[in-house]
Amino acid sequence: MSSKENIQKSIQNGEYTILDKPKSNATWWNNFNRIKDTNDEIINYVQCVRCKQILAYEPKITGSSTLKNHASSCKVTDVSSNNTIENMWTKKDHIPSGIKRLIGDACAKMCSYDMRPYEMVSGKGFELLCHTLIDVGRKISKPIDISSIIPDPTTISRRVQVLAEESRKTFISNLSQHMKNVKMIGVTGDYWKNSFTSDSYFTITLHYHLNGKIESIMLKTIHVTISKTGG
Repeated sequence: MSSKENIQKSIQNGEYTILDKPKSNATWWNNFNRIKDTNDEIINYVQCVRCKQILAYEPKITGSSTLKNHASSCKVTDVSSNNTIENMWTKKDHIPSGIKRLIGDACAKMCSYDMRPYEMVSGKGFELLCHTLIDVGRKISKPIDISSIIPDPTTISRRVQVLAEESRKTFISNLSQHMKNVKMIGVTGDYWKNSFTSDSYFTITLHYHLNGKIESIMLKTIHVTISKTGG
């Protein structure tokens, strides 16, 4: 296996880290990223941001002609300028391993610093938050103080109430339309416990057949404050 193949494998495994483009007046540098090894040393190789090819770069020996020629001849479409945020989110195999490691470290620190459960990062809501932050980051061209955009708990509480009311109105409207075309319905109740807090709940679910498939709609969840006893 060649040195370049070893470097490519180390990048994929997360052992080597891709750095931001060097600050330079030379426009051809916009096509390349420097690479840092396991000792946090920048190596004499770069990676093309378009085709992901590894090229040697030793200014005192090879000069920059090889990189300039590659930058002008590489015809692969620049992914960053053509992919939507939705496409980037779904193409997991295209996410650099170094980025995954940074996010993993940040999640580990978040759970440790704020004493949050590890399962906090596995929910749909957390994915939505990350998706939104990435989208915002793409729209802001300069560094910002992250605390300036994170709402305080009181604001979040108010927004939950507003969003809940909006969702409730939409839900009632949609369900009313469905009921006009439904002949029979079924109602079930489910008693369950939160696996983290052991709090008990009772959920009421509505079931009906519409347009060839069974719809199951959760109507209400009640917090049960008394223990469940036998007859």
